Amino acid sequence: MAATTEKFVGAEITDMIVTQAADLFSLHYGVWNSIAKEKMGVHEGSRVKMSLSMLREQVLPPFTSPNCQHIYVRGLLPSTPSAYHPPFSAGHVFATSFLHNHRSVLWITQLVVHSAHRNQGIAEALLEALREEKAEIVGVLSSNPYAIAAVLRVFGSGLERVEKVLEMTRKNARRVMASCPVEYVRNSTLRGKLFSDMDETGDIDGKPVVSCADTGFWVDHKESEQALRVLKGKGVKWPLGELPQGCEFLVLVEVRNGMRMGSIYPHMVYEYGSGMVGKTLASGLGEGKS
Repeated sequence: MAATTEKFVGAEITDMIVTQAADLFSLHYGVWNSIAKEKMGVHEGSRVKMSLSMLREQVLPPFTSPNCQHIYVRGLLPSTPSAYHPPFSAGHVFATSFLHNHRSVLWITQLVVHSAHRNQGIAEALLEALREEKAEIVGVLSSNPYAIAAVLRVFGSGLERVEKVLEMTRKNARRVMASCPVEYVRNSTLRGKLFSDMDETGDIDGKPVVSCADTGFWVDHKESEQALRVLKGKGVKWPLGELPQGCEFLVLVEVRNGMRMGSIYPHMVYEYGSGMVGKTLASGLGEGKS
């Protein structure tokens, strides 16, 4: 069943909407790893949770520039055949738009799909709704390869043609991220061979770290590692390398409006566990908080 998308901008993103988004994230995003236990005192394997106030602070910070705005898109599915039950959100995406050197940038800050409704094209539908913003550049940080692949599919040319994306990321990521009004994006530290041959991140099991940023987000990577195995099993050459703990994959896409080229891979490759969030979730979040 196809999802119906609804978009909200700026003041339209009410506390009720944010609370519902925080609940969906807390139930369907991911779990903390062992390092989070050491650094934060949370239980390894417990769910990463977010509250209304945390989401407002970390994903929807206030700003004064008229050139910035927050955008929220949710995908709605009918809950029951009854008219007495409203549709419920099967996924959502948050993004922030801003200007960098007079060019419009859209930074995707959170993408989550309900675990019972993945592999149904919902993540792609959410991202397609963001194309209406007509951004010239789209950026994303995510530990999940499927989320990265979905962004590349909708805004670029898929995983099959990433040379221009990597060059765009190498040349511009540092400056564009420094302009972002969202703190965790602005304060992230770039990592990987794409940015410096002298990068100290090093290899993981003899495989290079190519393009990521240290966001201090200690989410468990087991799901991401499984996603990479699935992609590689389908013959996909993963272009971003390995992912150190506390880091998220990074791409910066120069959007070619009207030139979207679909991937040869099905939706299921892209949506399993798709989600993303920034590093400040790891600050001050104890077990059981929501």
